[in-house]
Amino acid sequence: MKSTTERAIRLYKWTVRYAALVGVTIFSLIFVLLYIPQVDISGIPASSGTSKFIISIFMYRNYILVLAGAIIAIGFSVWVYNFIPQPIDEFVVSTALGQVNPRYQFNRKFGRKYEIIMNGNGTKIEIFCRNQEIESGEWFVFKITSSTLSASNLEEIALRNGLSVHDGRITGWCSKDELPLKLLLMQRAIKQAAQAS
Repeated sequence: MKSTTERAIRLYKWTVRYAALVGVTIFSLIFVLLYIPQVDISGIPASSGTSKFIISIFMYRNYILVLAGAIIAIGFSVWVYNFIPQPIDEFVVSTALGQVNPRYQFNRKFGRKYEIIMNGNGTKIEIFCRNQEIESGEWFVFKITSSTLSASNLEEIALRNGLSVHDGRITGWCSKDELPLKLLLMQRAIKQAAQAS
């Protein structure tokens, strides 16, 4: 279990560094292409379409550089937000498939999220993986959340199963090692809530 976490941490750090390096390299190439060539645009004839294009690029190169930097930064942020190391992804999938009923539907979603649909009426469990907790520094922490439930004693049911309630949904945070148990407790709490409603 620990070796899986260590491999995932190494992979995550290496991949983020590699992605950052690619972004910096692309930005540097754009900077070099825009600023290093000493082009006197006053001497370029503006008759052809190519000449007009070159002139417009050099006239607006500051804006182009800022726009390129913004696109690279946004792309990097979106990629990092969605990225989950393969060892952790495999762990979540195998844990979810091993701990839930085979008839349930399991889906991967954008942004390090997974979804277990328990039945046809929309009851589901969402799993969100946070790569690293900012406060504690702990790696691969999971938030498990149910769909909205209507039981009158929902908070009591959640507390009996070591979970809490937020906006009518049973929820709880756990470490990677606690994920299998928390999934079982979440399923049990959802079934108890369905019986109580």
